[in-house]
Amino acid sequence: IAVNWLHYHSWEGGVNQTVQVYTRRGDYMRYHNNSDGWQLVYDDMLVSKRRHESTVVEFDNPVIIEVNSTQSFYIHAENSLLFDQGTSEGTLYSRNSELKLY
Repeated sequence: IAVNWLHYHSWEGGVNQTVQVYTRRGDYMRYHNNSDGWQLVYDDMLVSKRRHESTVVEFDNPVIIEVNSTQSFYIHAENSLLFDQGTSEGTLYSRNSELKLY
């Protein structure tokens, strides 16, 4: 699978903000406070969309996820990133025949 972009929601729209996206092969557990293995794949300024609209982060080079492997992503947006907490960390959030999101 090639990941060419991600999207996120901001608290406030029309804000020019620095956005950084990091990725690493494998699980993020034990690495959420550690820079080992994380690769910066996006670092630029974006104007955030309105609160209920997605702001798209498009990568210059796709992140390739190998078959039967885990890939972690971390998005940092300078001016408040909204997220859905789900039901529990590590619980399946969504899936299709090719991909599972936790």
